[in-house]
Order: sequence, then structure tokens, then C-alpha cells
Amino acid sequence: MELMQKKITIIFLSTIIVRIVFHFLTNFTFDDAFITFRYVENLVNGQGFVYNKGEHVLGTTTPLFTLLVSMVHVIGFKIEQAAMMVTLLSSGLTAVILYKFACSLRMTHFAFVPVLMYILFPRLLVTDTAGMETSFFTLLILLSFYYAHKQKDYYAWGMATLAALTRPEGFLLLILLGIKTLIRNREELLKLLTIPFTIIAPWFLFSYYYFGSVIPNSVTAKLALYSQFGSSSVKDKLFLILNISNYYGIVLILFAVIGAYWLWKKQNYGILAIVWLCGMIIPLALSKTLLFIWYISPIYPIYFLLIASLFPWLLNQFKFIANKINIVRRVVFVCILIALVGANFGKVKYFSEYQIVLEQVHKNIGLYLYTHADKNAIIAAEDIGYMGYFSKLKIIDRDGLVSPKVVPYNRDAKYYQVIVDYTPDWVVAAKGSATSGFIGDEKFLENYVLAKNFSYKSFPVYSVYKRK
Repeated sequence: MELMQKKITIIFLSTIIVRIVFHFLTNFTFDDAFITFRYVENLVNGQGFVYNKGEHVLGTTTPLFTLLVSMVHVIGFKIEQAAMMVTLLSSGLTAVILYKFACSLRMTHFAFVPVLMYILFPRLLVTDTAGMETSFFTLLILLSFYYAHKQKDYYAWGMATLAALTRPEGFLLLILLGIKTLIRNREELLKLLTIPFTIIAPWFLFSYYYFGSVIPNSVTAKLALYSQFGSSSVKDKLFLILNISNYYGIVLILFAVIGAYWLWKKQNYGILAIVWLCGMIIPLALSKTLLFIWYISPIYPIYFLLIASLFPWLLNQFKFIANKINIVRRVVFVCILIALVGANFGKVKYFSEYQIVLEQVHKNIGLYLYTHADKNAIIAAEDIGYMGYFSKLKIIDRDGLVSPKVVPYNRDAKYYQVIVDYTPDWVVAAKGSATSGFIGDEKFLENYVLAKNFSYKSFPVYSVYKRK
């Protein structure tokens, strides 16, 4: 017991330390995270669950995470710090549960494999430290799978229910648990359904009366926006999701297939996990939307469990390895460590420079508007995270995430008509953006004058226009 406790402590602390180091080196925070931060700020300051004061729009898909960060913010931490505390704690707990899960699946000598992959996987280091809800959502999903494996159905349903309140994808696992229960233990279904009903029904009632809809506006906004541009082919999306543009991505898929076979044959486990993975991957590949890495990251802990299951299979196939198990473990550990640490060097360089762009351009635009625009001014902008949070002004989101009125315009590709119909005091547009082609139009320039350009190196120039 003492040895297990020591291992768990090392895993928990190592996960958090690695993420702190990565964030220290990059300081990276997604632009979208600041949309959530603005909801948190308004909620804590008594303005309500809103992005723009007085506009009841559910422009975030992560209400539970928003509420959790708000509670941490209330006790005295800055919003960015509060979000980081929640995500770091979630990451540490995810690594611990992943280790316990691997042990319960009898991976014995190789239970460290999925944990080491989780701790150092480049995409996860980014999404777990960039202010988003990803690590918290991932923890809830993994806990649900773990409790389901342990046949603790009430806990599994509870975690899946909380996941559904954190991100809409959580409903997929909740539905799959319902189907599983219907097939294997249907007399328990009604009892288990009381869990999501008790937790989700109040939120739906609140959403309907407060926002006018239970569906986050950001969902319909993205579908409308990316129906015109940004969506790549199914093949390209699968390559991105499965990371098979790199040779090691193909190898990992092969490992996962073999590992899944071993789990099914030896542990009678894996059907739910595989169906869930397919349910996450296939809709993303088929969807007409632009993919972001935080959409993909939650699949990895379960994916890593499948990959790690390859090694017990190898032990069964090659008995002579068992006599040299300690050597094999060390070789596997070192190979994974070297491969992932090496992969992270490029990520650190890329995201540290990306953060400079976000601060030099997006954040500075927000600060510029805060000091130069009238406090009652209306700003029409795209990429409204940093800009909206630091400007403190009313925003017409030209992407439509927090502005439902913009959605029909984007669906019909009438981007300039938004400006014509709502006559904002300021317009922020990225040169070369698919939604900003109007900035060179004579009619637009008759009413707006260029106030300032913001740029960094070769990255797209953002221009701020003021109404004449």
C-alpha cells in the first residue's frame, strides 16, 4: 500500500510539474479561453452569466468549467490563475486514475506506459495548460470509464453527467452508458437515469429561461461560419485527429489495434472504449467545421490504454521476454521518454512564438480599444477572446459565437452586411481573413477610417477601423 501511495504521489506531482514547466516556457493561452474568462468576470461581478452585459447568450460550451473557475476566482485568485489551478489539478488526477486503470486492466509491469505518454504527449501539454476546459473534461470522461470498469455504475453515470455539463461531447458517453445498461441490466436503467435527470434538468430549465435555448449558441455559430470555409477534407481531418501525418502516428494506431484485441480476449474489456473513440472521431472527421486540438485531446487517455495493452500481448507472444522484464521495461520507458521529450522541443518553440502574436496583436488591440474607444462604443470583431476580455467593451462577434444575430449572415456569407445593418463604432478585421474581404471595399472606406494596424513578423495583420 505504501509503495502504491508513493507511485501515485510521484505520478501526480510529475504531471503537474511538467505542465508548469511547459507553461513557463510558452506562457501560451488560447484565444478562446478568454471568452470563458469574460463570462467568469461578468458572473463574479454580478453582471450575470453573460459575455456582453445585458445580452443573455450562451456563447460558451463549457458551463460547468465556467462555474468552477468562477468559484476559485471568488476566493481571491485571478481568473487566469483560477483556470490554471483547475486544469493542473485535473491533469494530475487524470494521470493517477490512468495508472490505477492500467493496473486494474492487469498491465502490471507496463502500467506506466499510458501514464508516461499522458504526462509528456505534446498536444496534451498544450491543451492542459492553455486555459481551456480540456483537462477537466478529460478527467471526468476517464473517471466514468474507470468506474464503469469497476462496475460502479452510479459513479460512472455521475461522472458522465458532469462531463455533459462541461462539454456537449459528454452526452455521447452518457448515451453509450444508457445503451450498455439497457442491454445488460435494464432493470437498473430507470434508477441510473435519475442521475442525469437530477443534475442536467435544472441546467436545461435555467438555460431555456435565461438564454432562450439549451443548445450553446457557439455550436450553431461554428457550423454556420465554417459552412463557408475552414473545413478540410475527411481524409485531412482523420490525419489530424489520429496524428498519422507522422510515421509514429501510424505505428501507434497499429499498437492500439493489437492492444484492443488483447484487452478484449484476455480482459473482456474494450467494446465501450472503442465505440466511444469511434463516436468521438468519426463525427469530427465528417463535420463541416474547423478542427481545434482541444476537440481531439480528450480521446488520448483511453487511446493510450489501448496502445499500452500491446506490451502484455507481446509478453504472451514472446515468453523469453518475461525473463528479462526489467530490462524491457527500462528500454520502453527510455524510448517513450526520448521520443516525447524530443517532440516537445518544436511545440515549445511554436507556441511560445504564437503567444507573442496573441499578446502583441490580439491583447494589444483590446488594450488599445480600452483606452481609445468610448466606454459605450460597440466593437465588431473576429477572434474576440483577448480583444473582448481586455477591451471591456460591448462586442458584436463577427464569428457569431456570442452574437446570435450574426449567425444568419455567416451562413449566407454576407459578412459586410453585418457592418451595414448594425453600424458598429469600431471594426476589427484580419487582412486576408475569409470574413474580412470588405475592408478594401469603397463603401466600407466611405464610413470607416483606418485607426491602427497590429502585426507581428509575417503573421496576419489585424486592422482597427473607426467609424467616421
